[in-house]
Amino acid sequence: CAFFVHCFSLEGKYGAAVATAGGADQEETAEFANGFLRMCGAYTVGSASALSDGANSVREPETALAQAAALGRELVAAIREKRVYPEQDEERAPLYAMMKEMTLATRETWPAQYAEWARRGRL
Repeated sequence: CAFFVHCFSLEGKYGAAVATAGGADQEETAEFANGFLRMCGAYTVGSASALSDGANSVREPETALAQAAALGRELVAAIREKRVYPEQDEERAPLYAMMKEMTLATRETWPAQYAEWARRGRL
């Protein structure tokens, strides 16, 4: 996981989160997943979430499916249009700066991470 996160391995990719929950907090769970995607460099286009009544059962399935379909269309559109989300770049900027400094400081300890940053022209 460290290499994946430290090197922003999803940079230039797009993602979206889908989450279910048995009781509550499904939106928060989806946002947590989107936060991880952004931390790894991806642009996120949104989320879909639903409450579950148990295994293989979702409350309001028509609503959940419509939300998921709309999210899928949004994801496809973002990829096709190569959308940029400046607010997500701003959110990621402090982490990017910290990881760059860490990569430079640990060049000998983690040479693969340093090599990846160098390969991408980030150093």
